[in-house]
Amino acid sequence: MLDPEGGFPSELESVAGALCSGSAPYDDLPDRVAAAFLNALARLYGAGTHISVPLETIKHEYTRRCTTPGKRITVIHGSDRRPADALRLDDNLRLVVRYEDGTEDALSSGEVSVRPL
Repeated sequence: MLDPEGGFPSELESVAGALCSGSAPYDDLPDRVAAAFLNALARLYGAGTHISVPLETIKHEYTRRCTTPGKRITVIHGSDRRPADALRLDDNLRLVVRYEDGTEDALSSGEVSVRPL
């Protein structure tokens, strides 16, 4: 989340960015990022008793902005890493992937990397 020592590798310089710069420790940075995301999502839901933005609009915007489909990725489950192709988002906004053996899976949580193994 900080600038890596020596900067980003050349293949990532044009697309990667750090959330913070400098060398100060940011132990609570993941919590801050999650809180900012949840606060932004809460604004979409209005005062908390009604949705001020239709769910279909949220789905459309999320799908439109998601950059993972169409990329070669690595699906990470603990220490297991499996190369896959990210195909699309399904109706429940899960990431549909196809593994090298041809099987497909819809991921609703977990970690993926767009960096090569």
